[in-house]
Amino acid sequence: MNIDQIMAALTPEIVTRFKTAIETSKWPDGRVLTQEQRETCMQAVVAWEFKHLPLSLIHILTLPTICSV
Repeated sequence: MNIDQIMAALTPEIVTRFKTAIETSKWPDGRVLTQEQRETCMQAVVAWEFKHLPLSLIHILTLPTICSV
């Protein structure tokens, strides 16, 4: 599956679930996200929002910081 296929498969509902998982660090069934899953969800949310939302509505600044410089 390439990035275009992944982006096409993402729906607003999936993105909302990803956001909730990022915020709570848990999947809807209660399992804890791994660091890799959290990073992947963040990347998917950011990519989807940049493709589908106007810049004024993008939530990139509200996502938690996962790395330090």
